Amino acid sequence: MRLYLYIPLLFMALTACQTSHTSSTAASTAEAGGQAMTSPVSQIIFLDLELSRDSLTKESTVRLLNKTVTDGRMKNLPHQGHENGSGDLQCSLLSSVGQVLYSTAIPDPLANTLEYAAESGELQKKTFQLKQATFTLRAPYYPGTTHLLIEQLQEDKQLKEIARLTL
Repeated sequence: MRLYLYIPLLFMALTACQTSHTSSTAASTAEAGGQAMTSPVSQIIFLDLELSRDSLTKESTVRLLNKTVTDGRMKNLPHQGHENGSGDLQCSLLSSVGQVLYSTAIPDPLANTLEYAAESGELQKKTFQLKQATFTLRAPYYPGTTHLLIEQLQEDKQLKEIARLTL
C-alpha cells in the first residue's frame, strides 16, 4: 500500500477538524432555531428548567434548576415541522437593559405524546398533559446575558409572560 498517497488526505482532514478561534473584536453568528445577535465568544449556555402548571388556575410557573456555560458553537437546528400551539414557550435571553440577545420557541414541555399500537395494528397517538416537567434550554451564550424571559402562547395566540429569571 502506498502510504504517501494518504498523507495529504490525512493532513487535510486534521486541519479541517481544528477549531477556529475568534478574536474579541471579530463577531460570529450563532443560530439554532431562534434569532441571534452576533457573539464575540463561542460559548453555549445550558439552562435546566422546571415548568409546572396549577391544575385549577392553569397558571404556569418556571424555576431555574441549573445553569452551565461551556465552550462550543450552536449548530443550525431549527424546530422542523412544528407549528406553534397553545402552551408552547417563547424563551428569550436578555441583557441588563432588556435587549433581546437570543430568542427561540419550544414546544410545550407539559404536552406528552404517547404512540402505541392499537388492537387493529395501527399506530395511534394520545396526548396528555403533565403537571410538571423538566427541560433544558440550549442557546448561544452572550456576555452581558442577565435574564431569561419565558412567555407562553395562549389559546388566543397572545404571548403571556410566565417568568423572568435572573441568571
